[in-house]
Amino acid sequence: MLSESGSESCSEEDSTYNEQEESDEDSAPEEEPLEDLAKLKYWSYRHFKHYRPLLLPDHVRVSYLLCPHPKIIEHAKNPVNRDPEDRRACERLIKKLMVPVHVVDRHEKELLEAQLIDTFLSELRDFQNRQGPFASSHPWIIAMNEDVIAHEWHEKYSLVETKVLGALACRVTSKAKGVGCAERHWKATKRHKKGKRGRLGSDITKKLSTISAANSYELSAVRRATAQRAGKLWEDDDFENYNNFFSKNITNSTRVTRIFRAWEERWEKVQFDSFGDEKFAARMSAKYEGLKWIDVDSKREMHTAL
Repeated sequence: MLSESGSESCSEEDSTYNEQEESDEDSAPEEEPLEDLAKLKYWSYRHFKHYRPLLLPDHVRVSYLLCPHPKIIEHAKNPVNRDPEDRRACERLIKKLMVPVHVVDRHEKELLEAQLIDTFLSELRDFQNRQGPFASSHPWIIAMNEDVIAHEWHEKYSLVETKVLGALACRVTSKAKGVGCAERHWKATKRHKKGKRGRLGSDITKKLSTISAANSYELSAVRRATAQRAGKLWEDDDFENYNNFFSKNITNSTRVTRIFRAWEERWEKVQFDSFGDEKFAARMSAKYEGLKWIDVDSKREMHTAL
């Protein structure tokens, strides 16, 4: 259970941070300074101010208000942290997602939008103050767990009890908020925009990246399905860095066990010329050197690989 002192201290820290941020914004110089540290601060603030609208789209703002975690709710309720743009984002998404498409009359549409927004604000007040349909303590005990998924929580506890908030929360909080999509898109863009094709226009690059990314996704799905039908659950490459990953959690008192792959791997099926290959020899020695086994055919004698 979260204590009241913990939430108060969290809100005090957030308010202090916001006040400090506002003071930094007020003290930010209009012209570029000459000192290196002041210049770094100047351009960092300029870049953050430029990209802030892209980092805070409407669905991110609404997800912040509708997050069921008690700490985030207390942070959103704090008057210091209130942003009028969060309410405007809620209104825009309600107009976009909650108004039926068959309503085409302008007057009727505006009346329905006003009713939906008013209902949402009332339900949001009950949600943040834990009253009305959110008065029970059991949902909030579940919400204190950091592993709880927001849209699943709203599906269980607010979708049935509310008219607007539950449906909007399920749609908005289930949307991906991380940078993984942007990184995958950038990876698809780099496949085409390189070399002599480095000057491709944005529209052409976008179309080519979309087509290649969709094709790569389909090919990966086919490979996974083929491997599953063959009963192959892993590949040799999956174990390449297993030792390095596993050794991070090993203490000095733990006995390290050597992992031996008792099958012929793909990298072993190589043909060489008369000069050989030093890298292959080193890799072969790393796998088989020091390995001991008992030969059943020769009276159970112990053999050691050199």
